Amino acid sequence: MLDLWKALVSATRELGQPKAALDTIDAAVAEEPALLEELTRAALAAEPAALEALATRFEASPQALSFLGRTLAAPFLVQATRLVSADHIDAMGKPSSACPFCGSPASLAVLSRAGEGKRHLCCGQCGARWHYPRIQCPACEQQDQDRLGFLKVDHDAPAWIETCDACKAAIKTVD
Repeated sequence: MLDLWKALVSATRELGQPKAALDTIDAAVAEEPALLEELTRAALAAEPAALEALATRFEASPQALSFLGRTLAAPFLVQATRLVSADHIDAMGKPSSACPFCGSPASLAVLSRAGEGKRHLCCGQCGARWHYPRIQCPACEQQDQDRLGFLKVDHDAPAWIETCDACKAAIKTVD
């Protein structure tokens, strides 16, 4: 994780991003490498208090720290999802819109030609993929077809945006 941190800091500096908070965090990591684990755990936690505490400590935005922590966690989460079988996901019961591996919200829906056009949600954090009902909003679980819609640029395009009038959420879908 330390090597990944160094690469992330280097790339961020090359892009000319604001670096005062980054320099402060990098110096703290050099003295206390376990801080990376704390940052990663805070970024992945459903409760933002730990991330807010780190943001205050380093005078950084919680959003920036969340990005850094999630980026550090990504390769480890991807590897972990490869170790869990699809049977484990199916055994969990009711499909959830949150990733069954890391708890992140779905970032993409995919319709498969095989299996009668089943819909799968995909996690942008760990790369996991799981079954989810076709006619249901992943954000609020709305099933009323009159409240679910889509936006499509081209009638024949294999991708579109699914929308929900109930919660105003949207998700990109690929066929």
